[in-house]
Amino acid sequence: MRPENLPGFIRWRSFPDRDTLASVMTEYVAELLDHAINERNVASLMVSGGSTPVPFFRSLARQELDWENITIGLVDDRLVPVDHQDSNEKLVRENLLVEQAGKAQFVGLVPRELNGHDFSTGRFDSEITALCERKLARIPQPVDVIILGMGNDGHTASLFPDTEGLALAMDRNRSARCCVMRPPHAPHTRISLTSKMLFAAPSRILHICGQDKLATLEQALLADDLETMPIRAFLQAPMKIFWSP
Repeated sequence: MRPENLPGFIRWRSFPDRDTLASVMTEYVAELLDHAINERNVASLMVSGGSTPVPFFRSLARQELDWENITIGLVDDRLVPVDHQDSNEKLVRENLLVEQAGKAQFVGLVPRELNGHDFSTGRFDSEITALCERKLARIPQPVDVIILGMGNDGHTASLFPDTEGLALAMDRNRSARCCVMRPPHAPHTRISLTSKMLFAAPSRILHICGQDKLATLEQALLADDLETMPIRAFLQAPMKIFWSP
């Protein structure tokens, strides 16, 4: 099944089930990382959280790659302690940074120096972004592969619709690579990569599962208003989409 109105520069792959998707996507991402290592001796991969990528994480973790020269990071995270159940860093450490991939370098987004602070007011936003920028500088750039997810509201990373600061986060002319976001209808203050950082990657993948996500994607393709569905920005540039029911 292919959504209508999909631009020709976007490559669409659909699979009968999530395990098959994870297997094929693993092979594809492994090839990209291996190519990057052959070209410049290092590679970088930034991933999204949530339940959707877990089978892919576990499959990729078993691949025999030069993991010691691969750096893994996150496209976004919640500003919670890294052992919190809602932490994307915890999810990645438990499902991707294991087996063969346990030898990879990992750079999280959440500044541990600020653990225990109240992030709800914006008082520490400048400190958060400054610390995050320094962490991002440790990742080989441009990032070779970025894997995005998508919510039913059309958000990707932590770029949520109708959120204060979204326009700045989506402005590709700004130099900032990360931003603090406070989505009004989602728990926790977030730290997210900006549009500029996400677009700098030569390979972007959108990984989605379920009929609901397919319906959201089709809705996103009907218009170009980024405020209501930020994923639309990334549907206007080359990307590969992996989908299964």
